[in-house]
Amino acid sequence: MADDGTLNPAAQGASEQLDQLFQSLKQMVDDLTSSPKAHKVAITLATSLRSRDASGNIVPQPGFEMYGIKPTNMAIANHNGNGPQLPHLTFQPSNSNGAGNGAHESANYLGDRTLARNQSANMPNDENCAFFITGLPPTCTVHILLSAIKGFGRIFSTYINPPTTQNCARPHTTAAAKVVFFDLPTAQKFYKTYRHSPLVVGKHNATVVPSRVKSAAADYPNRFTRHLVLTGPASIVNAEYVQRQFSRVSKYDVDFISIDAKAENPIELHFHFGSFRAQAEQAARMIHRNSHLFPGVKVKFGRDLCD
Repeated sequence: MADDGTLNPAAQGASEQLDQLFQSLKQMVDDLTSSPKAHKVAITLATSLRSRDASGNIVPQPGFEMYGIKPTNMAIANHNGNGPQLPHLTFQPSNSNGAGNGAHESANYLGDRTLARNQSANMPNDENCAFFITGLPPTCTVHILLSAIKGFGRIFSTYINPPTTQNCARPHTTAAAKVVFFDLPTAQKFYKTYRHSPLVVGKHNATVVPSRVKSAAADYPNRFTRHLVLTGPASIVNAEYVQRQFSRVSKYDVDFISIDAKAENPIELHFHFGSFRAQAEQAARMIHRNSHLFPGVKVKFGRDLCD
């Protein structure tokens, strides 16, 4: 490196070669879908060869980051035990790279697979609580998907991949999703139901298979869910304010938001996230740690509507 902090020609050439090698390995990862072992080796090599800046700091490359969106549209309704009463607005699918009908989970499906939380659990196949669902409607949302799988049990996490039709070797015209349940009995019941039968979502017959990125049962008491119940003054406990505060600290998906019609003062708001993991869990923690943003507000977990 020169005194002015720039790379000399030799170092610059080596850096460019590493960048090219990284891109080649990344493409290899994108194409590998049939060999989990080779997939893991390639992703490890590619990640170790990420570009570095002039100071030697690692510069993250596109395709290896966690994906998600801040909801721009949501369904809001009076909650009287029968679910939403007002027409639902359109949700944007989760902003994840992935695959659709007939595809396996891609290298980019859960973002950076070198992260421990995104790696497959070392466990027997029959203890897997995660499922990969293909053949979903192209505009499938968390609300549409979870409305189709009610009655099984608590949802730990949900991720939706929109169709991939441009700039890819294997285009898919339908959406795909990964759904993880909290506990094994729920997961087994779900798979037993749809192992040989399609999961009907909208007008599409979706296919359910165990996810190759396995997830063990979550070690949480039954009271923990993706549904938060906020009680407090109307000036604070309203969809606009709550959504704005949550968006400051986390990316999340919304199933729907409702107001209890029977509660007048204080107001009771039901916020149904797409996931407990990193969404409802994070939001509840934020409320407890930032009481100045939620004066007079109480929060608890409510029942998951998929339970």
